[in-house]
Amino acid sequence: MHEPWPRPARIAIVRNPRSGSAPETSALFHAARVADLPVTIADAPLGPTFAPWLQRIAADYDVVVAAGGDGTVSAVAGAVARAGKTLAIIPTGTLNHFARDAGIPTDLDQAAAVIGHGRERAVDIGAINDHIFINNVSLGNYPRMVHERDALERDGRSRTVATAIAVSRTWWHLRKMTVLLDIDGREATRRSTFIVIGNGSYVLSGLSLGTRDEITDGKLSLYVAPPTGRLGALGLPIRTLIGALEQHEQFESFCAERVTITLAQRRVGVAIDGEVCELDSPLKCVVRKRALRVLVPVKP
Repeated sequence: MHEPWPRPARIAIVRNPRSGSAPETSALFHAARVADLPVTIADAPLGPTFAPWLQRIAADYDVVVAAGGDGTVSAVAGAVARAGKTLAIIPTGTLNHFARDAGIPTDLDQAAAVIGHGRERAVDIGAINDHIFINNVSLGNYPRMVHERDALERDGRSRTVATAIAVSRTWWHLRKMTVLLDIDGREATRRSTFIVIGNGSYVLSGLSLGTRDEITDGKLSLYVAPPTGRLGALGLPIRTLIGALEQHEQFESFCAERVTITLAQRRVGVAIDGEVCELDSPLKCVVRKRALRVLVPVKP
C-alpha cells in the first residue's frame, strides 16, 4: 500500500568512500540539485564507530539515503527502521537486489527524483537474533566462501580472481551441517550443505533467479539444500539455470513467519545480506511486517 509522500525537511545521503561502487560526492550533489533536493552528504567512518555514527544520522534526519550496493543499503535500512525514519536508495552496486525488487531505477538522476517525487511504502524486513536483513541470510558453505573471498581481496586479489579461488576452495572442502529446524512450530532435522532464509519468496530458477515478485508478503522463505557431495554440488547451478532446482527430490523450500535453526556449535558463521558475522545458536529468524518505510517510484 502506498502513502502520499510529503517532501522531507532534512535528507542525508550516506556513502561509503572506500567502496568501489560508491558514487562521487560531486555526482550526488549534481543529482540532488537536478531533483531540487536540499541534502547533506555524509561519508561513513570505518570500523566500530560506523554503527553508532549511523544511528545518529538516522536519529537526526527525516530521510536517510543509502548510496551504494546491497551492503550499504542493508546497513542503512537497519538503522532507519530502528529510528522509525524513511529509507531512500541510490543503487550503485553490482546487483542491487533490494532496489531492483522495489522498482527503484539504477540511473542516478532518476533515483534522486524518486526521493523528491516518489511514494512512501511500508515493506517487510527480516531479523535474525535481532540483526536486520532486507534480502537474505545464509549459513553453511556460502559464508565460508565469502569469508575466503574477502580475505583474498584484502591480500590484493581482484574481486573476480578472489571469488574464483574462494569458490574452488569451498567446493573442494565442501562441508555438511546438521540442523534442528523449527518452522512456525513444526520441528524437523536436516543435514545440508547450505541454508538460506529470505525476506519474502525468491525465484529459484531460470533467468529471473534471485528476484522477488513481492517484497511485502509477510513471510520468510526457507531454502534447504540437499546434503550432496562435490559432484552433486556441481549439478545445482545447472538445475537452477534450466528451471529444475525446485524439482530436485531433496531440495526443500518453506514459507513461515518464524524460523529457528539450532546447530551443535555455539557460534555460527552467517552471511547477512552478504556480510559475514558470527551469531550464537540457536538462530531465531522472524519477519517484521511493514517495519521499514522506503521511497519507491509512483506507479503509473
